[in-house]
Amino acid sequence: MNAMIDAAVRNSVNVMEYYVIQVTVIQHRMKAYNDEVLTVQNWLSLGLPAPREDYRIKLRARLAKAQELVAKSEGRDSLHYHNEWKRLVELGRINKAQKASHSSVSTGYSTVHPEVSYRRSSSGVRPAGKKIRSPSLVPGRSDLKASTFVAVDFETANESYVSACQIALVLMCEGEVVDRYSTYLKPPRGHDYFKNTQLHGIGVKEVLRAPTWLDVSAVISRFIGDVPVWAHNSSFDSGVWRKLDEYYGICTQPRRFYCSLWTSKKIIPGLVNYELPTVLRECDPSFHLDHHRADSDAEACARIVCVLQRLA
Repeated sequence: MNAMIDAAVRNSVNVMEYYVIQVTVIQHRMKAYNDEVLTVQNWLSLGLPAPREDYRIKLRARLAKAQELVAKSEGRDSLHYHNEWKRLVELGRINKAQKASHSSVSTGYSTVHPEVSYRRSSSGVRPAGKKIRSPSLVPGRSDLKASTFVAVDFETANESYVSACQIALVLMCEGEVVDRYSTYLKPPRGHDYFKNTQLHGIGVKEVLRAPTWLDVSAVISRFIGDVPVWAHNSSFDSGVWRKLDEYYGICTQPRRFYCSLWTSKKIIPGLVNYELPTVLRECDPSFHLDHHRADSDAEACARIVCVLQRLA
Protein backbone atom coordinates (compact mmCIF):
# COMPACT_ATOMS: atom_id res chain seq x y z
CA MET A 1 0.00 0.00 0.00
CA ASN A 2 2.75 2.46 0.91
CA ALA A 3 4.67 1.67 -2.28
CA MET A 4 1.52 2.27 -4.32
CA ILE A 5 0.94 5.61 -2.59
CA ASP A 6 4.53 6.70 -3.24
CA ALA A 7 4.20 5.80 -6.93
CA ALA A 8 0.89 7.65 -7.24
CA VAL A 9 2.26 10.78 -5.53
CA ARG A 10 5.25 10.82 -7.89
CA ASN A 11 3.06 10.46 -10.96
CA SER A 12 -0.76 10.58 -11.00
CA VAL A 13 -0.75 8.18 -13.95
CA ASN A 14 0.02 5.50 -11.35
CA VAL A 15 -3.18 6.08 -9.38
CA MET A 16 -4.89 2.68 -9.19
CA GLU A 17 -7.83 2.88 -6.82
CA TYR A 18 -8.93 -0.65 -7.64
CA TYR A 19 -6.14 -1.92 -5.38
CA VAL A 20 -7.02 0.52 -2.61
CA ILE A 21 -10.54 -0.92 -2.71
CA GLN A 22 -9.13 -4.44 -2.45
CA VAL A 23 -7.18 -3.44 0.68
CA THR A 24 -10.39 -2.12 2.27
CA VAL A 25 -12.25 -5.31 1.29
CA ILE A 26 -9.69 -7.37 3.24
CA GLN A 27 -9.88 -5.02 6.23
CA HIS A 28 -13.68 -5.20 6.17
CA ARG A 29 -13.65 -9.00 6.15
CA MET A 30 -11.32 -8.91 9.13
CA LYS A 31 -13.79 -6.50 10.81
CA ALA A 32 -10.94 -3.99 11.15
CA TYR A 33 -13.33 -1.11 10.49
CA ASN A 34 -11.17 1.58 12.11
CA ASP A 35 -8.27 0.54 9.87
CA GLU A 36 -10.59 0.63 6.86
CA VAL A 37 -11.63 4.20 7.73
CA LEU A 38 -8.00 5.28 8.08
CA THR A 39 -7.01 3.61 4.79
CA VAL A 40 -9.65 5.47 2.81
CA GLN A 41 -9.27 8.80 4.63
CA ASN A 42 -5.49 8.77 4.19
CA TRP A 43 -5.85 7.96 0.51
CA LEU A 44 -8.43 10.69 -0.14
CA SER A 45 -6.39 13.22 1.84
CA LEU A 46 -3.64 12.94 -0.79
CA GLY A 47 -5.89 14.84 -3.22
CA LEU A 48 -5.00 12.57 -6.12
CA PRO A 49 -7.20 12.58 -9.23
CA ALA A 50 -9.83 9.87 -9.63
CA PRO A 51 -8.94 7.86 -12.73
CA ARG A 52 -12.37 6.23 -12.65
CA GLU A 53 -15.43 7.83 -11.12
CA ASP A 54 -17.00 4.45 -10.29
CA TYR A 55 -13.95 3.44 -8.21
CA ARG A 56 -13.99 6.74 -6.32
CA ILE A 57 -17.70 6.33 -5.55
CA LYS A 58 -17.09 2.74 -4.34
CA LEU A 59 -14.26 3.94 -2.14
CA ARG A 60 -16.36 6.67 -0.54
CA ALA A 61 -19.22 4.22 -0.04
CA ARG A 62 -16.89 1.80 1.73
CA LEU A 63 -15.69 4.68 3.94
CA ALA A 64 -19.27 5.60 4.90
CA LYS A 65 -20.16 1.98 5.70
CA ALA A 66 -17.00 1.51 7.81
CA GLN A 67 -17.69 4.78 9.65
CA GLU A 68 -21.25 3.59 10.31
CA LEU A 69 -19.99 0.33 11.82
CA VAL A 70 -17.38 2.11 13.94
CA ALA A 71 -20.02 4.53 15.25
CA LYS A 72 -22.34 1.65 16.12
CA SER A 73 -19.57 -0.22 17.94
CA GLU A 74 -18.87 2.93 20.00
CA GLY A 75 -22.53 3.59 20.76
CA ARG A 76 -22.63 6.77 18.69
CA ASP A 77 -25.31 7.92 16.25
CA SER A 78 -24.60 6.21 12.92
CA LEU A 79 -27.55 7.52 10.88
CA HIS A 80 -25.53 10.17 9.04
CA TYR A 81 -23.02 7.56 7.83
CA HIS A 82 -25.81 5.16 6.86
CA ASN A 83 -27.56 7.85 4.81
CA GLU A 84 -24.29 8.78 3.14
CA TRP A 85 -23.65 5.12 2.32
CA LYS A 86 -27.11 4.82 0.77
CA ARG A 87 -26.58 8.01 -1.24
CA LEU A 88 -23.27 6.75 -2.61
CA VAL A 89 -24.68 3.33 -3.45
CA GLU A 90 -27.43 5.09 -5.43
CA LEU A 91 -24.81 7.32 -7.04
CA GLY A 92 -22.90 4.22 -8.08
CA ARG A 93 -26.06 2.72 -9.58
CA ILE A 94 -26.70 5.89 -11.57
CA ASN A 95 -23.09 5.99 -12.74
CA LYS A 96 -23.37 2.41 -13.95
CA ALA A 97 -26.65 3.18 -15.74
CA GLN A 98 -25.08 6.19 -17.42
CA LYS A 99 -22.18 4.10 -18.70
CA ALA A 100 -24.62 1.57 -20.09
CA SER A 101 -26.62 4.28 -21.84
CA HIS A 102 -23.44 5.82 -23.31
CA SER A 103 -22.37 2.48 -24.72
CA SER A 104 -25.72 2.06 -26.47
CA VAL A 105 -25.52 5.42 -28.29
CA SER A 106 -23.81 5.53 -31.66
CA THR A 107 -21.05 8.03 -32.41
CA GLY A 108 -22.47 11.28 -33.74
CA TYR A 109 -25.55 11.27 -31.54
CA SER A 110 -26.15 13.62 -28.65
CA THR A 111 -26.53 12.12 -25.16
CA VAL A 112 -28.49 15.07 -23.78
CA HIS A 113 -31.98 13.54 -24.05
CA PRO A 114 -32.53 10.78 -21.50
CA GLU A 115 -34.82 8.71 -23.72
CA VAL A 116 -34.18 9.58 -27.35
CA SER A 117 -30.87 10.12 -29.11
CA TYR A 118 -30.76 13.13 -31.46
CA ARG A 119 -29.02 13.82 -34.75
CA ARG A 120 -28.36 17.36 -35.88
CA SER A 121 -29.42 18.20 -39.42
CA SER A 122 -29.85 21.32 -41.49
CA SER A 123 -33.49 21.45 -40.43
CA GLY A 124 -32.67 21.36 -36.71
CA VAL A 125 -32.70 18.53 -34.23
CA ARG A 126 -34.69 15.37 -34.89
CA PRO A 127 -35.04 12.05 -33.09
CA ALA A 128 -32.86 9.25 -34.40
CA GLY A 129 -32.42 5.63 -33.41
CA LYS A 130 -34.15 3.74 -30.66
CA LYS A 131 -34.99 4.99 -27.19
CA ILE A 132 -32.46 4.48 -24.43
CA ARG A 133 -32.87 4.56 -20.67
CA SER A 134 -31.11 7.14 -18.58
CA PRO A 135 -31.34 8.40 -14.99
CA SER A 136 -34.21 10.78 -14.23
CA LEU A 137 -31.67 13.15 -12.69
CA VAL A 138 -30.75 14.19 -16.24
CA PRO A 139 -33.60 16.01 -18.03
CA GLY A 140 -35.07 15.52 -21.45
CA ARG A 141 -34.24 18.08 -24.08
CA SER A 142 -37.32 20.24 -23.53
CA ASP A 143 -36.71 20.55 -19.78
CA LEU A 144 -32.99 21.07 -20.28
CA LYS A 145 -33.71 23.93 -22.66
CA ALA A 146 -36.54 25.44 -20.56
CA SER A 147 -35.89 29.18 -20.40
CA THR A 148 -37.58 29.43 -17.01
CA PHE A 149 -36.46 27.21 -14.15
CA VAL A 150 -35.67 27.25 -10.44
CA ALA A 151 -32.42 26.26 -8.71
CA VAL A 152 -32.58 25.17 -5.07
CA ASP A 153 -30.18 24.40 -2.25
CA PHE A 154 -30.77 23.03 1.26
CA GLU A 155 -28.48 23.14 4.27
CA THR A 156 -29.05 20.71 7.15
CA ALA A 157 -28.27 20.99 10.85
CA ASN A 158 -27.01 17.42 11.13
CA GLU A 159 -27.06 14.05 9.38
CA SER A 160 -30.87 13.86 9.36
CA TYR A 161 -32.54 15.00 6.14
CA VAL A 162 -35.42 16.31 8.27
CA SER A 163 -32.98 18.72 9.95
CA ALA A 164 -33.06 21.22 7.05
CA CYS A 165 -32.12 24.60 8.53
CA GLN A 166 -31.99 26.73 5.38
CA ILE A 167 -33.45 26.70 1.89
CA ALA A 168 -32.73 29.07 -0.99
CA LEU A 169 -34.36 29.22 -4.40
CA VAL A 170 -33.42 31.25 -7.45
CA LEU A 171 -35.87 31.77 -10.30
CA MET A 172 -34.22 32.14 -13.71
CA CYS A 173 -35.75 33.38 -16.95
CA GLU A 174 -33.82 33.75 -20.21
CA GLY A 175 -30.50 33.46 -18.36
CA GLU A 176 -31.29 36.15 -15.77
CA VAL A 177 -32.19 35.99 -12.09
CA VAL A 178 -35.77 37.30 -11.84
CA ASP A 179 -36.65 36.33 -8.25
CA ARG A 180 -35.15 34.84 -5.11
CA TYR A 181 -36.45 33.20 -1.97
CA SER A 182 -34.33 32.29 1.04
CA THR A 183 -35.13 31.51 4.63
CA TYR A 184 -33.75 29.75 7.65
CA LEU A 185 -35.83 26.75 8.72
CA LYS A 186 -36.50 25.54 12.23
CA PRO A 187 -35.90 21.78 12.35
CA PRO A 188 -38.51 19.77 14.27
CA ARG A 189 -37.81 18.54 17.77
CA GLY A 190 -35.52 15.53 17.78
CA HIS A 191 -33.81 16.74 14.58
CA ASP A 192 -32.77 20.16 15.91
CA TYR A 193 -29.23 19.49 17.12
CA PHE A 194 -26.44 21.20 15.15
CA LYS A 195 -23.41 19.33 13.88
CA ASN A 196 -22.82 21.20 10.62
CA THR A 197 -22.43 24.74 11.97
CA GLN A 198 -18.73 24.84 11.05
CA LEU A 199 -19.72 24.06 7.48
CA HIS A 200 -22.42 26.66 6.90
CA GLY A 201 -22.34 28.95 9.95
CA ILE A 202 -25.95 28.24 10.95
CA GLY A 203 -26.71 27.40 14.58
CA VAL A 204 -29.48 27.42 17.14
CA LYS A 205 -29.52 31.24 17.32
CA GLU A 206 -30.22 31.65 13.59
CA VAL A 207 -33.22 29.29 13.56
CA LEU A 208 -34.72 30.25 16.92
CA ARG A 209 -37.53 32.28 15.35
CA ALA A 210 -37.39 30.72 11.89
CA PRO A 211 -40.46 29.17 10.26
CA THR A 212 -40.87 25.41 9.96
CA TRP A 213 -41.09 23.58 6.63
CA LEU A 214 -44.85 23.40 7.08
CA ASP A 215 -44.99 27.20 7.47
CA VAL A 216 -43.20 27.93 4.19
CA SER A 217 -44.08 24.97 1.96
CA ALA A 218 -47.07 26.71 0.34
CA VAL A 219 -44.99 29.83 -0.41
CA ILE A 220 -42.26 27.68 -1.94
CA SER A 221 -44.76 25.75 -4.08
CA ARG A 222 -46.15 29.03 -5.44
CA PHE A 223 -42.63 30.31 -6.08
CA ILE A 224 -41.80 27.26 -8.19
CA GLY A 225 -45.10 26.79 -9.98
CA ASP A 226 -44.66 24.09 -12.61
CA VAL A 227 -41.18 24.84 -13.93
CA PRO A 228 -38.20 22.45 -13.82
CA VAL A 229 -36.21 22.49 -10.58
CA TRP A 230 -32.44 21.95 -10.40
CA ALA A 231 -29.94 21.28 -7.65
CA HIS A 232 -26.27 20.37 -7.70
CA ASN A 233 -26.19 16.77 -6.47
CA SER A 234 -29.97 16.72 -6.42
CA SER A 235 -30.04 13.27 -4.81
CA PHE A 236 -29.33 15.10 -1.56
CA ASP A 237 -31.69 18.05 -2.02
CA SER A 238 -34.57 15.96 -3.37
CA GLY A 239 -33.99 13.55 -0.47
CA VAL A 240 -34.25 16.41 2.02
CA TRP A 241 -37.41 17.67 0.32
CA ARG A 242 -39.00 14.20 0.31
CA LYS A 243 -38.19 13.54 3.97
CA LEU A 244 -39.54 16.93 5.05
CA ASP A 245 -42.78 16.26 3.18
CA GLU A 246 -43.05 12.81 4.75
CA TYR A 247 -42.44 14.19 8.23
CA TYR A 248 -45.14 16.85 7.94
CA GLY A 249 -47.56 14.69 5.94
CA ILE A 250 -47.67 16.94 2.87
CA CYS A 251 -46.78 16.56 -0.79
CA THR A 252 -44.91 19.52 -2.27
CA GLN A 253 -41.84 17.98 -3.94
CA PRO A 254 -41.50 19.21 -7.55
CA ARG A 255 -42.44 16.75 -10.26
CA ARG A 256 -39.37 17.62 -12.35
CA PHE A 257 -36.24 17.68 -10.19
CA TYR A 258 -32.91 17.53 -12.05
CA CYS A 259 -29.24 17.40 -11.20
CA SER A 260 -26.67 19.86 -12.57
CA LEU A 261 -23.87 17.56 -11.36
CA TRP A 262 -24.93 14.57 -13.48
CA THR A 263 -25.99 16.72 -16.42
CA SER A 264 -22.55 18.39 -16.33
CA LYS A 265 -20.96 14.96 -16.54
CA LYS A 266 -22.84 14.29 -19.75
CA ILE A 267 -22.30 17.67 -21.40
CA ILE A 268 -18.85 18.63 -20.02
CA PRO A 269 -16.88 15.39 -19.72
CA GLY A 270 -13.32 15.25 -18.42
CA LEU A 271 -13.39 17.58 -15.41
CA VAL A 272 -11.19 16.69 -12.44
CA ASN A 273 -14.37 16.26 -10.38
CA TYR A 274 -17.94 17.49 -10.54
CA GLU A 275 -18.26 19.22 -7.20
CA LEU A 276 -20.03 22.58 -7.30
CA PRO A 277 -16.93 24.83 -7.12
CA THR A 278 -15.17 22.85 -9.89
CA VAL A 279 -18.09 22.89 -12.31
CA LEU A 280 -18.77 26.57 -11.57
CA ARG A 281 -15.16 27.49 -12.38
CA GLU A 282 -15.57 25.77 -15.73
CA CYS A 283 -18.95 27.35 -16.49
CA ASP A 284 -18.90 30.80 -14.90
CA PRO A 285 -15.59 31.70 -13.20
CA SER A 286 -16.74 35.30 -12.69
CA PHE A 287 -19.27 34.29 -10.03
CA HIS A 288 -17.95 34.49 -6.47
CA LEU A 289 -19.18 31.38 -4.66
CA ASP A 290 -19.69 31.46 -0.92
CA HIS A 291 -19.89 27.69 -0.67
CA HIS A 292 -22.45 26.18 1.75
CA ARG A 293 -24.45 29.38 1.90
CA ALA A 294 -27.71 28.17 0.42
CA ASP A 295 -28.41 31.35 -1.56
CA SER A 296 -24.93 31.34 -3.11
CA ASP A 297 -24.99 27.61 -3.89
CA ALA A 298 -28.44 27.89 -5.48
CA GLU A 299 -27.35 30.74 -7.74
CA ALA A 300 -24.15 28.87 -8.66
CA CYS A 301 -26.28 25.90 -9.69
CA ALA A 302 -28.51 28.20 -11.75
CA ARG A 303 -25.52 29.72 -13.55
CA ILE A 304 -24.18 26.24 -14.35
CA VAL A 305 -27.55 25.23 -15.82
CA CYS A 306 -27.57 28.34 -18.05
CA VAL A 307 -24.21 27.30 -19.50
CA LEU A 308 -25.34 23.69 -19.93
CA GLN A 309 -28.34 24.97 -21.87
CA ARG A 310 -26.06 26.85 -24.26
CA LEU A 311 -23.71 23.90 -24.71
CA ALA A 312 -26.39 21.26 -25.27
